[in-house]
Amino acid sequence: MGQDYKEIAIKLFKQGKFDLAKISFNIAFNETPSDELLAFIELCDMAKDSPSDALTLFEIYFDPANDDSAQSINEIIDIMQSSVQQSTMEIESQNAITYADFKNLLNQNDFRTLFESILFSTRIIITHKDELFELVNFLVDHGFLDIGLKYLEGSAKMFMGDERMELMLEKIRGKDENSLK
Repeated sequence: MGQDYKEIAIKLFKQGKFDLAKISFNIAFNETPSDELLAFIELCDMAKDSPSDALTLFEIYFDPANDDSAQSINEIIDIMQSSVQQSTMEIESQNAITYADFKNLLNQNDFRTLFESILFSTRIIITHKDELFELVNFLVDHGFLDIGLKYLEGSAKMFMGDERMELMLEKIRGKDENSLK
């Protein structure tokens, strides 16, 4: 039965339905645990931020010219781990914090005060589109309309078709019009 869920997940992944693929891979893993399925689950997470990279790694694994699938899965795992390590090193080398760290600081501080204190000295690293929309929402609610709009413009290509993009733009327009009155 686990094989059926794996096959379903593979089809879903190839169709770009990464969340559904992850669920199916999880079910298959619960029935028959394996490193391969864990790697596929990680690929589903990776696909949220970098769909083309995840699909490329996925295709490498299923390349008919590839004789050793175990070696391929280990290479994929190594690539994903090095990507995480590289991201960590980039954050450390820049004056940057992750959005999760920013939110933790927010629990102890007022948004406006915290954001103004890091505005010119620290980058906020956003890893998921949910984080982007949450940050932009905070920015708009606290009067940072221009900065919120810049965040949206900078990521418009990545989130084309996401209905939250249009809703957020409408919210900014509405706030901007109210400030003119």
